[in-house]
Amino acid sequence: MGRLTPLQWRGRRRHRQLAALLAWACGLVLGLASSSASASDERATTSLLHDVRKLVGAQEDTGWLIDRYEIEDLMSHALYSVCQVESATRTRALVRAEGAVVAQGGPLEQAIKGGRDVDELGDLITATRVRDVLAEAIRRAPRDCPIHIAAAPDFRGVQSDAYRTTLNLELGGLLVAQRSQGRSDVGGGGSGRLLLGYGLSHTFSLLFGGEIGGNALFRRGDEQTQFPIQLLGAAPLVLRAHHGTFLHDLELAPLVLFTDEREPHPSYGFRVGGLVGLSTFRIHNIMPWAGVGLAFEYLFENDHRTQIVAAKGGGRIGFDWDF
Repeated sequence: MGRLTPLQWRGRRRHRQLAALLAWACGLVLGLASSSASASDERATTSLLHDVRKLVGAQEDTGWLIDRYEIEDLMSHALYSVCQVESATRTRALVRAEGAVVAQGGPLEQAIKGGRDVDELGDLITATRVRDVLAEAIRRAPRDCPIHIAAAPDFRGVQSDAYRTTLNLELGGLLVAQRSQGRSDVGGGGSGRLLLGYGLSHTFSLLFGGEIGGNALFRRGDEQTQFPIQLLGAAPLVLRAHHGTFLHDLELAPLVLFTDEREPHPSYGFRVGGLVGLSTFRIHNIMPWAGVGLAFEYLFENDHRTQIVAAKGGGRIGFDWDF
C-alpha cells in the first residue's frame, strides 16, 4: 500500500474530526433527553406523593377515625391523581411511601408491639396512612380509572399550585387601629383582591395583583361621633409557603389612600403583612382556603396630610382557581 499524500492525510483527519463531532453531538442530545425524562419522572413521582399526603392531612384535620372508612372516603380524589400517572411512576411513589414508613420507625404494628407510646407515633401513623391510601388507589386503578383520564409523563399534581399558573380571588374583613395627627382611632372594614399566581415548587408560590379595600374609623369628638371613611388601593406581592394543608403568606405592597374628608389628595405608602391559613381539596379546579392575617401599614406625610401608621388584622377566605 502506497504512502498517503499530505492532501489525503488532511482529508482523513477532517473526516475523523467530523465523525467525533457528530458522536459528541448525538451523545449530548441523548444525555439531555435522558436528563429531561429523568427530571419529568421525578416531578411526577413527587407530585403524586404530595397529592396523597395533602389528602391524608386534610382528612386528619377533620378527624381520622376508622382507617377502612377514611381510606374509602379518599379514594375518588386519590384515584384522580393516580390515574394521571404512568405505572412506573405509581411504583416509584409507593416505594418512597414505604420508605417513609420505615424511616419513621415502622411498620406501625411492630412499633406498637415494641412498646412505643402511641402519642409519640403521629408521624409514623400519618406515613402509614399515606402508604395505605396510595397502595389502595394503585390496586384499584386498572379497574376504576376512567378511559378519558390519560396518564401524563409530566404530571404536576392536582392538590397544589406547583409549576402552574393560577388565579386567586380573596375576600376579607378587617379590624383597624390607626394613629395620625396625634390621634388614635379604631375601626373596621374589608377588602377584595385578585392575584395571579405561579407555583415555583410544591413548597412555594409567588402571587401578584391588585386589591381594593376600605374602612370606617370610629372617632369620638367633643360634640358628636364621626365615622371618616378611607379607601385604599394596593398591589400586593405575596410569597406563599405550603406545608400540607397549611399555608403561610409573607406580603409586601405599595399603597395609595383616599379619604372622604375635605382634602381629596392621596397619600402613598407601603404594607408589610403575614397570614396563616388552611386549605382543602381542589374541587372542580378550585381550592378553597381560609386564614387569619396581620399587617402593618405606613403612609408618608405630604403637603395635605400627616403620616399615618396602622395595624390591621382579620380573617380572609380565598379561592385558588387552576384555570
